[in-house]
This record gives sequence, C-alpha cells and structure tokens, in this order.
Amino acid sequence: MIYRLQKLTMTTGVLALVFILPMTFSAVIGSSDGRNGIVENYCSIPFWICISVFVICTAVTLLYLSLREKHSGWQQKLAFPVIAAVLAGIAVFVLYVQVVNPLRDIPYLNSPHTVSLADVSFYYSNISDSPTIEISGTDADGREETFSISRKEFKEGETLLHQAAKSGGAQAVTADITYLPYSETVLDMDMKITDAAKR
Repeated sequence: MIYRLQKLTMTTGVLALVFILPMTFSAVIGSSDGRNGIVENYCSIPFWICISVFVICTAVTLLYLSLREKHSGWQQKLAFPVIAAVLAGIAVFVLYVQVVNPLRDIPYLNSPHTVSLADVSFYYSNISDSPTIEISGTDADGREETFSISRKEFKEGETLLHQAAKSGGAQAVTADITYLPYSETVLDMDMKITDAAKR
C-alpha cells in the first residue's frame, strides 16, 4: 500500500513538472489583448490536477502512516490526521478554483459578462514572486467588485487616476470590464476619465 502511494505521488510530481511547460509556453507567446488569460487557464488545468493529486496522495500517505504506527504518542496520532485533512482541503480548493471554475466558464467564452465600475482604485503588492495587481470599484448596484489585472493595465489606470486627481474632484476614473463569471478572468477593460457628476 505505502509503495503504491509513493509511486503515485512520484508520478504525479513528475507529471506536474511536465505540464508546467504548456503554462510557460502560453505565458511566453501571450498577447496583450486580454484573451491570453483564457489560454493560460486551460493550459494550466493538467498541471493543477497533478498538483492536487500529488497533495492528496501525500495526505493519504500521512494518514496511512498514522494508522499503522502503533507505538506513537497521542500527539503524533492526532497531528498526522490533522495535517492530512488540511492538505486534502487545500487540494480540493485548488481543484475548484483552478480546474472547476475555468471549465464552468466554457459556455461564456462567446458571451462573457460585462460590468461598469465607478470609484475605481488600484492595488499592487509585490510581496511574493507573483505580484498581486487588482482593480476595484463599485458596480451599478453599489456592490464592490475586484478583478486581477496586468501590470500594464495597472500603470494605465494609475496614470488616469493622477490625471483625474488634478481636477480637484471634478473628474473620476471609471472602467468597463468584460470578464468570465466563474474564474473572473478579465478579457477586456476600457478605462476612462469621466465627470464626477455623471457617475
């Protein structure tokens, strides 16, 4: 049993390394029109499936070892199942976000959603290797909406915000965003400066 789990874990780990190549390829040849997000989503599905199976196999291995170990203390017997449960939860979350949501978006590829945002603001955090870049704003119903955007779109938005700020509050930045509803992949974004009274 443990040998099979180890073999499956190793196989999924190797496959994850193999499937990282299409992700890299899609990022290298990606265009700047926003449609590259679709290619990245679907090229990355095999990678995320392998990663999730790898994590689940690791969790099952830990659980199996904890049940087989008869002479360990109660702390160790409790720790392994807790760690296994956390790992399994992470794997399920990754599968849902990175695999299920893009697949649910397939019917919307030709008819994506559109939202108009007012009171637009931008957020940039470069703490990790993959920076978090987001646009936030209020939709027509007063709900706060947030989307991940590219560094180029962030720079364009910041430039527009600085221009609007020079008007002393008479102008504001708005954004019309076309996106896929489940993965919230931004396909197109049109930002502009409008009169604050017209929002």
